Amino acid sequence: MQNLKGIGAYGTVGLDFAVAVAIGTIGGWWLDKKLGWTPWLTIVGLLFGVAAGFNVLYKAAKRLKEETEREDRESERNTKNDGNDDPS
Repeated sequence: MQNLKGIGAYGTVGLDFAVAVAIGTIGGWWLDKKLGWTPWLTIVGLLFGVAAGFNVLYKAAKRLKEETEREDRESERNTKNDGNDDPS
C-alpha cells in the first residue's frame, strides 16, 4: 500500500503541465485577438505556459527526491537500531 502512496501527489503532474501550457496559449491567443499582434502573443503565451509547466515538474521532482532521501535515512536508522537491540 505504501507504494501507492505517491499516486495522489504525483499522478496529476502531467495534467498540471498540460493545463499550464493550455492557459498560457489561450491567454496569448486572447491577447492576440484583442491587440492584433497575431501570432506573437500566442507564441509568447505558449512559451510562458511551457516554462510554468516545467516549473511544476521541477518542484514535483524535487519534492519526490526529498521524500525518497528522508525514507532512505529512516530505513537506514531502523536497520541500525534493529541490529543493536540484541543484548547477548
